[in-house]
Amino acid sequence: MAAANVLELAGLDISFGHGDYTFNAVRSLSLEVKRGETVAIVGESGSGKSVSALSIMRLVEFGGGRIEGGRIRFRRRDGREIDLASLDPEEARRIRGNEIAMIFQEPMTSLNPVFTIGDQIVEAIVTHQKKSRREAAKIALDMLQRVRIPDAAQVMKRHPHQLSGGMRQRVMIAMALSCKPQLLIADEPTTALDVTIQAQILRLIRELQQEQSMSVVFITHDMGVVAEVADRVVVMYRGEKVEEGDVETVFRSPSHPYTKALLKAVPHLGAMRGTSAPAPFPVPGKSDEAPAAPAAPAAPIAYDSEPLLSVRGLTTRFDIGEGLFGRITKRVHAVEGLNLDIWPGETLGLVGESGCGKSTTGRSILRLVEAEATKLRFDGEDLTRLSKSDLQKLRRRIQFVFQDPYASLNPRLTVGYSISEPMLLHGLEDRRNAFDKAVWLLEQVGLQADHANRYPHAFSGGQRQRIAIARALGTDPKLIIADEAVSALDVSVQAQVINLLMDLQARFGLAYLFISHDMAVVERISHRVAVMYLGQVVETGPRASVFEDPRHPYTRRLMSAAPVPDPQKRITDRPLITGEVPSPVHPIGNPPAINEMLEVGPRHFVAREENGGRPAHRAA
Repeated sequence: MAAANVLELAGLDISFGHGDYTFNAVRSLSLEVKRGETVAIVGESGSGKSVSALSIMRLVEFGGGRIEGGRIRFRRRDGREIDLASLDPEEARRIRGNEIAMIFQEPMTSLNPVFTIGDQIVEAIVTHQKKSRREAAKIALDMLQRVRIPDAAQVMKRHPHQLSGGMRQRVMIAMALSCKPQLLIADEPTTALDVTIQAQILRLIRELQQEQSMSVVFITHDMGVVAEVADRVVVMYRGEKVEEGDVETVFRSPSHPYTKALLKAVPHLGAMRGTSAPAPFPVPGKSDEAPAAPAAPAAPIAYDSEPLLSVRGLTTRFDIGEGLFGRITKRVHAVEGLNLDIWPGETLGLVGESGCGKSTTGRSILRLVEAEATKLRFDGEDLTRLSKSDLQKLRRRIQFVFQDPYASLNPRLTVGYSISEPMLLHGLEDRRNAFDKAVWLLEQVGLQADHANRYPHAFSGGQRQRIAIARALGTDPKLIIADEAVSALDVSVQAQVINLLMDLQARFGLAYLFISHDMAVVERISHRVAVMYLGQVVETGPRASVFEDPRHPYTRRLMSAAPVPDPQKRITDRPLITGEVPSPVHPIGNPPAINEMLEVGPRHFVAREENGGRPAHRAA
């Protein structure tokens, strides 16, 4: 092992199952990570990226995996070399979180739902840094502020379920970085983050890396992030390393066919300039040729007709209790006076930073959370007046793809039954036909027929996301609310799923509320775009108008922060945002003012700027 290497994998083999049911997840994987170096591991979901990371942490055994062969050599702070693969569980626990830290892919399943955010970060610091709880609390608060969590002192008192997916991801990043590890393993660390916060997190990781000579193994499917942070790239395909090289060489002249296909499928912000309608992604096949457009041409949107969904004055607030008796003194104004319309066959892209209210908007429309609205109509029905039984029937026509696929799938049911269940519940199919349709849907989203008999834990995060999409399509809905539906997918599968959604839209007239932070994907799939900030829409209009002529400062900031999948255009001096983090939390009696929207073009509306573009306050 060279003196400069912190980590070396040599001939690593990882398997799951036993006997005839053994599955070789990783085969003969070898790689090196030097001190202070960032190595990105890329590949499609199920290729063995996360399993390799879990083996370094010696956590793969907890998921039923086994290290069958090979070495995992690690150089400790004191210079001693050890083989992580041969450590007993107690020795592995002492190194885990202290000298090697990991940011996990699914933060909700990684955070303990019983303890507050502050308790969990403080516990990690006390355990590994031998600090007092008072000192640890100061470090925890500082780290939460550094990852740009608004009202960090209050967030420390909350539980994981009270935070958005992106906020939970930032908590996981703060926890991992708080112990100043020698080696940081980041498994899709920015998947749930908007581009502005993602840019800040990448800059923060780079600064800590320089301060501490920290090494980073960065697992991601976002080739823009790879171009931004990586020194070297390792490409994995079906459990094997198929290509490795410095980042510029891999991007400029990839040698393996899979790497070439991966780079061709990367979405580029600005690729739709000059066009007015959505268009499918080119998905290179074996011939490296893009397939044709969707099977059926999409019908033009009849904007002079009645919208399929019409929302006016949608408001969702969450009370915050403080003190021994839980007295309500503040509220989270998650959604405040929101208006939107969606027409049949249309895709409305809803973008904004994590915690801005995007997911809450989707849940409020389906009445999954308590909300108020002056108007909430879908397909001619008033949703605010429906009984519970009528609302359940309505949900057959409005389906939801949730942000966290693992939390939305029952771990005790096979995925085939999970996909069949909504069809059976609504009486759409008998048991046999429902299962056959579930198998067909799995194949449509890029999985295999025999996957129907497996359980959710047997799939990667990206595969579980595809299962959730298949389930949503099963009831033949009119509207699908897709909350970060493709955020966990690698670019090649992401392109396939987006094209599938567009094809189904063209054939069946489906409408989508497409909630995402990925600006390049939203640009590709959307007819119209709405930009959210602190619970309110600050800009909305046709996709071409918003992307090619953004008027609101926040929209322009989103555009400029999007990572570019080209190492030669890497922004290394991106400034860190400092100062108070804007928060949707306000004292009782001092809610935010409702944005006044001004028309600046055909169907293109922008919020009047107050207080530097931030919503003002109004009297209760």
